[in-house]
Amino acid sequence: MGLWEDLAGAQGLIPALQKNIRVSVATTAEAIEQWRSRPELDAWITFESWHHRLKEETEVVRLPVRQRLYRGTPIALARGTRQPELARMFVEFLKTPEAHAIFQKWGWK
Repeated sequence: MGLWEDLAGAQGLIPALQKNIRVSVATTAEAIEQWRSRPELDAWITFESWHHRLKEETEVVRLPVRQRLYRGTPIALARGTRQPELARMFVEFLKTPEAHAIFQKWGWK
């Protein structure tokens, strides 16, 4: 929800794409269920990272660089955590080249 509008809106294509949308869901789990159970669906607008989990069922269609949409992956520490130091260490790990390589392996840029 929202991803296709951001992509299509930037190109002025919302009305053209909107008429072809057969299902819109709130979660990726719902999208995967729809993708697997409805063979009439021939395209799924989602993040590339999901292709890495569904390689046998999907093919990535990459947009031209100027049309790509990137979204951040925020993180926050919960005030009620029982392990604040471990949580801070995890946040610091996420800033490392090693963590970046893991994200890239799974389709995140």
